[in-house]
Parts: sequence; structure tokens; C-alpha cells
Amino acid sequence: MNMVGIGLKPQPHSLFHLVLAVTLFSCSVQSLRFDLPSGFSKCISEDIKKSWMTVGNYSIVNSNEGQPLPSDHTIAVTVYKSGDTTSLHYAEHVRSGQFSFVAQESGYYLVCFWVDSTRDSGVTLSIDFVWKTGVVAMDWSKIAKQTNVDRMAREVHVLHETALSIMEEIIYLRERSWVATMAFEELF
Repeated sequence: MNMVGIGLKPQPHSLFHLVLAVTLFSCSVQSLRFDLPSGFSKCISEDIKKSWMTVGNYSIVNSNEGQPLPSDHTIAVTVYKSGDTTSLHYAEHVRSGQFSFVAQESGYYLVCFWVDSTRDSGVTLSIDFVWKTGVVAMDWSKIAKQTNVDRMAREVHVLHETALSIMEEIIYLRERSWVATMAFEELF
């Protein structure tokens, strides 16, 4: 039985809710604190989809409140795509930092931490790390560069022009169909 003609029409707001739900659930936030002894490294991976924005913040936790961290308590951090040797972010001798990028291809991306060489080889540092991907990472006011915003504005403009062109074509085809129908009716 063909049920196409029973008058059921998809509601536009239902489609919006579906897209919104998929978008909200297609993002990730990882927040963790871990201890990193000197001489060891810690790598964390995340499966990131193509064109997703990714933001990471990391910092050494000062366990002695009210006192500054010793000057030799620093870490090194590198971010790269699994299977690729090109670093997307590299920092050494830092206490905190931030990285951001847009994934050029889907796959696993890794963030690796290690304690820089210190005089005290038995030091263990606590590190706070927050990694956001997808929709939650899009804090455009702080992250986006003007060139990315300009490029996005151009792409939106192209999409807008394409939609207008399609709409004009539909109107033209409807008018042509109406004229053809009228001419056909005049013949009979």
C-alpha cells in the first residue's frame, strides 16, 4: 500500500529539532587532571571529524597554594594527528597553554605531555587539561581569526547566492509550466 498521498507533511520545526539534537550530541568535552612524573609522558587521543573545531587548555596545578611554582617545573606539549609526524601544536618549558585547530581530515588526534628536565628527577606534576571538539569548541570571540571569519562569510554569501539562483530557477520553471498548461488548454 502506497502511503505517500495521505497528507502527511514533515514539519519544519521537527527537522530543526532533529538537526539540533544531532549537532549537540556530536561534540565532545574532555576535562581531566592527571599526575605526570618526570621522565614519563602521557598521551591522550580523541576521534575528531573533518572540519571540526578543536580547542585545548592545559596548565600545571600548583599544589602549594600561596607559593609560586619552582622555575624548573615546566612541561612540554605536542599535538598531532595519529600517523602523521607534523605537529599541530608544540610548546616546551611552559606552565600553561592553549591550542586550537580545525581538523583537515577525520581521525584520531593525540596530545602528548611530558615533564621538562628538572634538577629534581623525582618531581611529579599535576596537570589540568580540557579538550573541546565540535560545537562546544566554537568560542568564536576568543578563538577565530579574522581570516577564518572572512572565509566563512564568503562561503555563506556563496551559499546564499546559490539558494537565490535555485529559487529563481524554480519560479521560472513554474511559470513556464503554467504557460505550457494554458497553451495546451487553448488548443482543446
